[in-house]
Amino acid sequence: MKLDNAKIVLFDIENTANKGFYWGKKWETDIIETTEHTQILSYSAKIIGGKFITRGWLDYPGYKKGVINDEKITKDLWKLFNENDILIAHNGRSHDIPICNTRFLYYKLTPPEPSKFIDTKIEAKKYLSLPSYSLDDICNYFGIGHKLPHQGWALWKACVAGDPKAWRAMKRYNCLTPDHKVLNTNLNWIEIGKLNIGDTILGFDEDLENSNGNGRRLRKATVLNNRKVIDDVYEVILSNGDKIKCTKEHKWLCSSFTSSSLTSDSHGDHGGLKWRTTEELIINGKYLNGKKSPGIGRASSTIIYKYFNIINELPEKDAGWVAGMFDGEGSLSNRKKDKNFEVGGFSVSMSQRVGQELDKVRDILIKYNIQHSINIHPRNYHAEKSNGIIKSTKEIGYLSISGGFGGAIEFLQKFRPERLIHNINWLNLPRMECRNDKTFIKDIKYIGKQEVFILETDTKTYFADGYAMHNCHDVELLHEVYLLLRPWIMNHPNLNLYQNTSYNCRNCGGNHVTRQGFNRTKVGIYQQLQCQDCGAWIRGDKVKIEKVLR
Repeated sequence: MKLDNAKIVLFDIENTANKGFYWGKKWETDIIETTEHTQILSYSAKIIGGKFITRGWLDYPGYKKGVINDEKITKDLWKLFNENDILIAHNGRSHDIPICNTRFLYYKLTPPEPSKFIDTKIEAKKYLSLPSYSLDDICNYFGIGHKLPHQGWALWKACVAGDPKAWRAMKRYNCLTPDHKVLNTNLNWIEIGKLNIGDTILGFDEDLENSNGNGRRLRKATVLNNRKVIDDVYEVILSNGDKIKCTKEHKWLCSSFTSSSLTSDSHGDHGGLKWRTTEELIINGKYLNGKKSPGIGRASSTIIYKYFNIINELPEKDAGWVAGMFDGEGSLSNRKKDKNFEVGGFSVSMSQRVGQELDKVRDILIKYNIQHSINIHPRNYHAEKSNGIIKSTKEIGYLSISGGFGGAIEFLQKFRPERLIHNINWLNLPRMECRNDKTFIKDIKYIGKQEVFILETDTKTYFADGYAMHNCHDVELLHEVYLLLRPWIMNHPNLNLYQNTSYNCRNCGGNHVTRQGFNRTKVGIYQQLQCQDCGAWIRGDKVKIEKVLR
């Protein structure tokens, strides 16, 4: 929920190791002299309701490879702390905050403006009983996701040395070149480089944790961040001729099978998909680095599903005429949820008296390869409607667009009946289904350094050129853990104080608060409230008790 005034930021820092001299065996850790103290290497931050930020040494002017200097990134962090009201970190009380304060003081910065602080690790220990309270283990237990794997100390050491590959891994890039296109909720294909924060596009479920065995569902996704960097780019060439230009760390949703399984007729996603980075894609039995993939034949390559084709509006006059017919006589019906199964999606149809107009619509749809069906209702046909029974004195043709969600989307993109597009319920979409031909990796080529965009959405997913893609940052996992714990945090900063109100939820700022009985203490009785947005319990005003004399 977007807050009116409170500025909340989630952050995570990475720091260098201390250096020093010691005698004896390496497990005897008595340090004789410390020669170099820890410094801030990089940080990631997400402003709730705002942008996402990732910064490292190499992002600042004057950076020299192998030179250790965190002055600019420290001052950048100080500004971030100074401008926000509530700071949130995992294990921040004992790690992130002390290191940041130490570096602030080292560069003679004054203390940032006082702010409230929430440590999700401390809060998790208060209210939960888990074997481990690391961010990754909490996320794994509750099915939120996983932190991105890395090489440990070797990664930090390589970053300090200025290795660009290590920096890409540290900053968790999932990048594409700006010319690739995504589908927005106005059913236009927009280049990634032209997207702005707040734009809404088509995304999908990151994983299957909450699918109830029904596969990933399509979701409305909001752009949280989109910034450009220069990075090493690889061109992934697919068997259908498509070419995707991305970084080596970019993640694809791929089939768990290889090209030897291309004859499979499955359209949906029931667990047969997995996330792979570009360097984990298989080409003729080998990875990008040339190593042989275990258990894979020489001729086998990774299968990639193309869920949507890039389609633009037809410029012909007859297409415009059909759009007008559907805007005037057609309808878009959003499917309701079944009791036992969430169907989602919508259907597109129109009704017209049998004759020249209906024949013309049919001929134009055939001309542009739109799947459809026509059901003719004879004269004197009785049809039930919500307001009674109607009787037709003419033959009526009921034309429906076929091909499921993909077929309906294709029709709407080609003909663009604006009234129908405006009626789409983007909060009730169907599951992901691929009805296009499956394709496989044919080749991957390094094409040098190019401008790429780091696109982040609230679903952590999007479709680029019709292919399912991923974006992920550890600070996003922190956000999910914070939202999970938020209703349990009894000493959460009161957001009402930032919104100049006393009637909203103190934890999330929501205004859907209902009365739920009373809370009795030693000193009085208080109205008990519960937030219907986040579930937090709130103690309301003290109830006045009048004594009754008898």
